[in-house]
Amino acid sequence: MSYKPSYPIDEIHGKLSSHRDGGTRIPVARQKTFGKDANGNLIQGPKELYAYRVHEGPWSPNVEAARSLFGQAQRQARAELADPERYAYWKALFDEQINHPQPGKKRYSTILGFVSTQIQTLLRQSTN
Repeated sequence: MSYKPSYPIDEIHGKLSSHRDGGTRIPVARQKTFGKDANGNLIQGPKELYAYRVHEGPWSPNVEAARSLFGQAQRQARAELADPERYAYWKALFDEQINHPQPGKKRYSTILGFVSTQIQTLLRQSTN
């Protein structure tokens, strides 16, 4: 079977999902955007289509620990950014990584993501 849908998919062959009745598989279609080129045109990645399964049952202790650490880092980051002095400190570091990206290092697009990652790294190091 071949079907010609509209954006975001150019063409589909075969079956999207065997669970059409609200099962545990969720089909996803996406296309990432990686900023803009020198002319202001969007830099887009390949179109992707996949399905993932909704988790059923209890989470493992490692997943629970990772979720807890992430939540703690998010709360601390929001508290840091609410303080004007700490915000200025983090803003300088955030701007530095935006304006002078390091090869092989991720460039964060939001200050909250940047700060929470830094805090999460420190929390992870303190527990080891």
